[in-house]
Amino acid sequence: MGELAKTNKEISLRTLESILKDDTIFRKFIMNFDKEEYLFKQIPKIDYIYSLNTLMEYYIENDNELPKKYFEKMNYINSYYKSELKDMYREYDYEEYTKIPKREIPFKIINAILSEEEVYQKFLHFSEYKDYFKDISLDRYIQAILDMQKFYKESNMILQRHKRERIQTIKSQFIFETPHNEMLTGERCEVILDPTLEKEVLKRVNLNEDTFVIARSIYIELCKLVTIDDNFFVQRKTEKELSSTKGSDFASIYVSLLRKVGIDAVISSGKEKCALFSYKGIVVEANATKKGTEIDENYHVSDITRVKIGLKTVGFKALNPENDIHAAILNADKKHEEYQKKVERHRRELEQKYRLIKRLNTDAHQNLVEVMEYIAHLDSNHLLSSLDYTEYIRMMVEVCVEDARKKDIFYATCYKKQGDKYRSVLIVDLSICREYGDTYYLFEEQKGGTVLSSLDLRNMKKMGILSIPSEKFEKNLEDKKGWNY
Repeated sequence: MGELAKTNKEISLRTLESILKDDTIFRKFIMNFDKEEYLFKQIPKIDYIYSLNTLMEYYIENDNELPKKYFEKMNYINSYYKSELKDMYREYDYEEYTKIPKREIPFKIINAILSEEEVYQKFLHFSEYKDYFKDISLDRYIQAILDMQKFYKESNMILQRHKRERIQTIKSQFIFETPHNEMLTGERCEVILDPTLEKEVLKRVNLNEDTFVIARSIYIELCKLVTIDDNFFVQRKTEKELSSTKGSDFASIYVSLLRKVGIDAVISSGKEKCALFSYKGIVVEANATKKGTEIDENYHVSDITRVKIGLKTVGFKALNPENDIHAAILNADKKHEEYQKKVERHRRELEQKYRLIKRLNTDAHQNLVEVMEYIAHLDSNHLLSSLDYTEYIRMMVEVCVEDARKKDIFYATCYKKQGDKYRSVLIVDLSICREYGDTYYLFEEQKGGTVLSSLDLRNMKKMGILSIPSEKFEKNLEDKKGWNY
């Protein structure tokens, strides 16, 4: 339903069901809504109508014992408020509903597991009560519970606290017996691998190790040998030579390599594609394009770049972090700590410098030009490709620019023509802050940072040398065209 954003988060399933189940509440909803504010919590009636329609659609897809009176009441509500509903108005046909193939597990059974203590306790001891649950597999019940949880989230409806707690308990208890729902629905695919890439990765991996160690090693070596460039992956055949594979992504390549060595793996069914494999009943996610979100993870940097410059990975993790695998991942990352220390040293050096300046002048700001010059001359001998390098610079900007000054910079990944190809570059805009005038820094692999003006960038764009995919940055550039400093 396109109007889900209108659904008020304070509407509970219990209230919606009571409107359809209880004739007294139904009449109050139709005839005396405004007089029954305590019952409907002063939430607009139209929000209830959208929520009721959303719930009805969910019932139709998930319940094979839906009472006919639900349809009749919904049709009456929609007809009564047809003028307010406009294009959202529809009628629910019970006869049509009875012909639709229904899910194996009705909604009311899932609701009973989460609402009724006796049914919940039986579900926690599933193996003892298989007959009670009609011999339907545990995997299918878990999938149905996760689907219901997703429905609540997407519909902006309240999932009562005790139900949320029970879902968490169920997921924790059964994660060792059944994979995560994405593992259940994932795609087992294989792509045709570049023979040189396959050989380069596998020759560096000890295939006599434990399954987890093998999978982890393949992930690390693959991150070293592939990169993302200009919106597609390129596989590095040697340390210096690159060849493109437009039809493949990291997850597909990684899954194919795991299956080559006998490890069952799938591509997730979600929007953000990643590889999943199971180890001792625990699902491990491998997502090399996932970027750090915490300050100690360094922003904007994916594992494809992290592995090359020695940062800890963020995209290889067990879906349940409280276990031995999480510790194993941390131990596997110890060899990367030296570069992490180097990054922290950069941060401390700048902090100490500007702390001293502030002592002398409490109104002093961090000098952003000095920071950019500092970053421009950092050691970049990491065999980084163009996009890897821009990620690295983004990360260095995040750790080196103090929080109070981050509002004074803007940066965008753009493309610069080199020969017959475009390579990723990062442009940092300092002109937002008037004290720096018309100042931009262009960072590109092997060359470091170069200071430019808005005129330089506009000329590069006119000549076809620079491509700017960021509409916001391009607008900023054009808006400053007439500035005088």
